[in-house]
Amino acid sequence: MSRERSLFDASPARDRGEPMTEADNVRILTRFIEEVWNGQQLPVLDEIMNDDYLVHFQDVDPGIEGYRRIWRSTTATMPGLHFTMKHVIAKDDKVTLLYLVDRPGAKQVGTAIYRFANGKMAECWAPPSQPYSVEREASLEGLAVAPAPQGSSTEEANVALLRRFIGEVWNGHQVAVLDQVMHDRYVVHFVVVEPGLAGYKAIWHRATGARPEMRFITNDVLAKDDKVVLRYNVIGIPNPYDGVAIYRFAEGKMVECWAVEPGAG
Repeated sequence: MSRERSLFDASPARDRGEPMTEADNVRILTRFIEEVWNGQQLPVLDEIMNDDYLVHFQDVDPGIEGYRRIWRSTTATMPGLHFTMKHVIAKDDKVTLLYLVDRPGAKQVGTAIYRFANGKMAECWAPPSQPYSVEREASLEGLAVAPAPQGSSTEEANVALLRRFIGEVWNGHQVAVLDQVMHDRYVVHFVVVEPGLAGYKAIWHRATGARPEMRFITNDVLAKDDKVVLRYNVIGIPNPYDGVAIYRFAEGKMVECWAVEPGAG
């Protein structure tokens, strides 16, 4: 039985108590980052994490005890570890976090989706973090389209565009659809893709030419304001992997993406 299958079978129950607000969930996640990790206050876990907490995609034993062990191991081997919360997107019972990790001599970037139940953290999907290039990110500054006025596009319209991007462009091999769903000034963070629509087409041709059987499986789609979070699997390649990406929309098209994948940086 695979790790993900066994975790699915053991997935924590949904919220049985008073419903939590999105702001409540963000406050709990902020305590998790600032107090447990940056403040090295391990006892805070008892206040914010369910006993049957699950971490997907990483080798962490199920339950709060398993998380305590990984915390002790990580903080002992990587002193000075510090997390910075860059993007926080709360939707219903989930919060998506884009974060930077600083430790002596290294900087990494990661994305994770956290689910909350019964007033605490219940479940997390966290692909391994990847190296972060300060120079590359600085080179992208100011290239993306400015955020659109609030209400200029609907969350439903943004989700529809993203589904076309995955279903038609990638899984359907219809590169021409990019002209309909992607802005000329599209920017991808963390993965080495030249800015602009032409740069993305070039990486599409290389990827599909080398791996024609590659397919994206959509597992979770969370839309909030001008952003859509996608949790996905990539299959049909020698080393299938899981990912969490954040897409921003403006002017009726995809304009920016934060994607943490193997080999990024």
